[in-house]
Amino acid sequence: MTDSTQTAPERIDVSLLAIRLMVGGGLIFHGILKVLPGAMDGFIAYNTSLGIPLPALGSYLATFAEIGGGLAIATGVLSRISGVPVVFTMLVAGLVAHTGFNIETGGGEYALTLAVIVAALSWSGPGRLTAWRFFGSSAAVSKLARL
Repeated sequence: MTDSTQTAPERIDVSLLAIRLMVGGGLIFHGILKVLPGAMDGFIAYNTSLGIPLPALGSYLATFAEIGGGLAIATGVLSRISGVPVVFTMLVAGLVAHTGFNIETGGGEYALTLAVIVAALSWSGPGRLTAWRFFGSSAAVSKLARL
């Protein structure tokens, strides 16, 4: 049955917005947890114990990917290009840090699910309901919105 008040593109835009807000918000939340007092030292130590090369740099980059990428995804601003470091970070988290495919054995499925969702959002684009749409429609903004 078709809803005559919304077209298919409108429903897709609302769906993409809901996905972006949830995924972006979750990434921001997890990133902020790493910048709380003392948390970054623990994150660096954990990455060192995993044998991740340059663990301090990697820890800061992963945190930036989560907070910055999460913000970009949630708002739809530069969400396509910001998906690259987020997908990389979630693949490392899912395959190296959180081994095991369920919460009882490491929770890798969560990070891998986020990687797939963010990759799909990067491929599809953020939809029309983005912060760009509300802050201007100049040619420069329109070009940036496609990144």
